Amino acid sequence: MGNTFQQLNARTRPNTHNPNIILHTGGQKESSPNEWLQKRGSGIWTVFWVRLMLFPKAWGPKAAPLFSKKSFFCEVFGQAIGFWRWSNFLHSHLAAGKQALHVNLDETGIRMHQVAGKGMLVHAAILEKRKAASLTQDVPRAMLRGSFTHVTMICDDGEAQKLLPQILIVNKHMVTEQQHRTLCAIMPRNVMLLRRHTAWMTSDLMTQVLLVLKQSLAPFMDTHQIFLTADAFRAHVTSEVWKQCVKHQILYCVIPAKLTWALQPCDTHVFASYKHRLQTVCQGAIVDSATGKLSMEVLLQCVCQCTVEILECRSWAKAFANTGLTGTQANVSARVLSKLTCEQIPEVGSDLPTSS
Repeated sequence: MGNTFQQLNARTRPNTHNPNIILHTGGQKESSPNEWLQKRGSGIWTVFWVRLMLFPKAWGPKAAPLFSKKSFFCEVFGQAIGFWRWSNFLHSHLAAGKQALHVNLDETGIRMHQVAGKGMLVHAAILEKRKAASLTQDVPRAMLRGSFTHVTMICDDGEAQKLLPQILIVNKHMVTEQQHRTLCAIMPRNVMLLRRHTAWMTSDLMTQVLLVLKQSLAPFMDTHQIFLTADAFRAHVTSEVWKQCVKHQILYCVIPAKLTWALQPCDTHVFASYKHRLQTVCQGAIVDSATGKLSMEVLLQCVCQCTVEILECRSWAKAFANTGLTGTQANVSARVLSKLTCEQIPEVGSDLPTSS
């Protein structure tokens, strides 16, 4: 391997001691760098060495794009094939007489203060803006910085979607114990409000989420097999989480970290619509309130309303088919293919993936 690279370098590397030097080609007629480039072609190593000759001080910035962009998409496409192969392998072990129930889990942050979208000022607002009083909201810094986590779950079955748990994690400094008890009383049946020392997902909480998931889908357990997908966040891939999946007979497939933007249904189909609707509902609640402020209780009510309107009242079967998570990649969308920079998907197969 070393000799191969030495021979490659000897064939393509010009003399780079002086950026203005005339290239010598073994006794032949001397040629300029541009003529030499046209003669040798536009191969990646040829362009690399000519760039290095003309811009000797720009080793990293000038040379990196030749390799990083191509290697990044090659790596991403390879990971996508490996991930799909692992998903197909799990689907090949679907028990006879059972249907696949695909569930995707992902976390998203909910800001305490929902920023208003841009709009048109009516005549009355224009007149008010000219006065000394400002039209802007008086929002404390804690509200601007504060947020909590929504553990979002979607599936490809409309009836099962209504049973899926939606878990809200708030920091104990944001909500008192008394407020927590009051807020839990107004939550819908499938929405859980957890008050913890941190609003981040942890391994212990993930194991509890898996237990709640199985209990919520108990009416489907006899006829369906749960295929759960989630990203590669460290709290999702601990040994305790894998053991819990085995215990509850959940087939678990982890989406590689660099592919969530293309292959995670919650990221590709859900969160944009969910956040936009939440912003609109919160602005309406602020306008209707007497104080013009968004309290924690009102915010949670808005979240529950958007959960019903966006998560439960829409079908997400197409989201799983478009991202190739149904055991076959026949229905992968053109948008996903463009993200992976490929025109068509090669035969993925359903054999056990290997590290090679």
